Amino acid sequence: MSTLNSVLDIAKTALLANQKAINVTSHNISNASTPGYTKQTAVMTAMDPVSYGGLYYGSGVTVSSIERVYDSFQATQIRDASAGFHAMKLRAGTLSLSSRCSTTWTARG
Repeated sequence: MSTLNSVLDIAKTALLANQKAINVTSHNISNASTPGYTKQTAVMTAMDPVSYGGLYYGSGVTVSSIERVYDSFQATQIRDASAGFHAMKLRAGTLSLSSRCSTTWTARG
């Protein structure tokens, strides 16, 4: 059977967990205009229940982790496009050098 003390403990864990979640939200808001910043989210999980008199009673909630929210598909697309861009840039430099050498040889020839 729950006592008043255990009920207050559950309320305390809920308040503390939600305070952490509010801190994460505040962090997200303050970094909203920062280039490259990705949103974070507080992941809450139930704490282990306690057994009393053969019954299990909840013991509250906790923030188990803070996770970065991003789109992995979009990150892959950006990474692939960037790699392709740099490969083409390297080829363009090589072709430009080749063209200059060809022009020089033709002028001497």
